[in-house]
Amino acid sequence: MKRKSPIGSLNFKKFLPMLGARQSRFQRGPLISTETDGARRIAIALHPKKQYLSVAKVIERAADTKSFVLVPDEERGTKSLAYFGAGKYLTVFEKIEKMPVTRAYSISSSPKRAVEGEYELTIKRTEGGLMSNYILDNWTEGTKIEVSAPSGNFEYQPLRDAQNVIALAGGSGITPFISMANAIVDGDEDFNLTIIFGSRDKENILFKDELAELEKKSKKIKVVHVLSEAQSATEGFEKGFITAELIKKYAPEGESYSLFICGPQAMYNFLEGEIEKLGLERKYVRHEMFGEFFNPEKEDDYPE
Repeated sequence: MKRKSPIGSLNFKKFLPMLGARQSRFQRGPLISTETDGARRIAIALHPKKQYLSVAKVIERAADTKSFVLVPDEERGTKSLAYFGAGKYLTVFEKIEKMPVTRAYSISSSPKRAVEGEYELTIKRTEGGLMSNYILDNWTEGTKIEVSAPSGNFEYQPLRDAQNVIALAGGSGITPFISMANAIVDGDEDFNLTIIFGSRDKENILFKDELAELEKKSKKIKVVHVLSEAQSATEGFEKGFITAELIKKYAPEGESYSLFICGPQAMYNFLEGEIEKLGLERKYVRHEMFGEFFNPEKEDDYPE
């Protein structure tokens, strides 16, 4: 049976007075309620398209690594920083020789510091790295920059993650875990965090003193340093690489745990086989997209 269109039966003359009334309402003012408008302003504050910041301080972490303390640039319209959950990143927008370049960097400061008006990004120079080299060579106190709102899903989620988290970090991949550890100390996060941190040698451990202080401040935080270039066993340090056996050594006995992994591509390549040996449920293994990936087809969200 052929369906009849309701349009043919409508008397459009009846709708003309309604149309005039609606146009009058548009001219009088916004149609958004106070509650909706307030929610919209909150959403914009938490997720601005861009944040205009300036570099307030530069901290030398190592010969090839610096931390940059960023604050709102009120002259360009940013009066406060968007809040974030520990583990998120900022996308930096730059122009290098007139070419727009973007790059994501994990926030190394705590969420509490965002409320106080500061973000901190810790950036390591990488061979052939366009953005990292540009930033380390050009950002100084007073440099004006543009970044995104905090983004990413590399944060602790109680409904998904185990109460015990083992963080596997390599080099500047320690940055999101510094943020998480500080959030635990501040009371903004509530989980047990064991950081297994791979570095070349004792002289190249980033945030060594800060990690020791965080460990003292909370029983929920434990830090294990692994030195890949150590010539012999050193007291207080593990030697070699992060392996399945090493993870088992520091995993909670008889309890479930989540793995959070952040580091360079070579670390991901090595850990791929080691993690399989642990037999963990897939939901308990979390990767942060950190550094450049040269085998994108191996990533979880790569289209088949």
